[in-house]
Amino acid sequence: MKLFYLPVFTALVSLSLPAQAATYVCGSGENTSYSSEKTDPSCRESQRAPAAKAEKTDKADIWADSFFDDLTVLPPAAQNTAANKAEPPKMTVKLRHSPQQAAVKTAAPAKAPVRAAAPIYAAVKPRLTRDQILQKEISSERAALVRTKGQLEAALKQGGNAAHLQRAVADREANIRAIERELKKF
Repeated sequence: MKLFYLPVFTALVSLSLPAQAATYVCGSGENTSYSSEKTDPSCRESQRAPAAKAEKTDKADIWADSFFDDLTVLPPAAQNTAANKAEPPKMTVKLRHSPQQAAVKTAAPAKAPVRAAAPIYAAVKPRLTRDQILQKEISSERAALVRTKGQLEAALKQGGNAAHLQRAVADREANIRAIERELKKF
């Protein structure tokens, strides 16, 4: 089975070697090796015929064969390489069955539809329940009572007229009691 692949391998190796260099076959059977130089006295020159056509090494020859399957590769435009060392050369690639340049340039660009912005509404204030309103009023009355008591104490220390502040403290305490009674009803 291995001997079946030997002629195929020999043909592939002989085709891959350059045409100018002579090919030597060293050894025989399974230990056969191929070389471009004569490594030992048992090596003999290959019977392969030299290639009729030399390999293309000139870039102009390669670019002349511009058909590569579905792509046509054009050579890069002549550029001043001393001025633009940072930018790589640009390649132009044309695909088969692609739209023509004239048709692409004349087509009008698509415009996005104009959409009006959504109106902005003010945030709706949360509606408080009756209990929440009464609790809020109790807390504001207690804060006012603390302030009024502070003013009353300051007036008593100075020895001034504190009768109107005493009535204000009594009114605040009565308001707190009335609101608490209202809160207990519900």
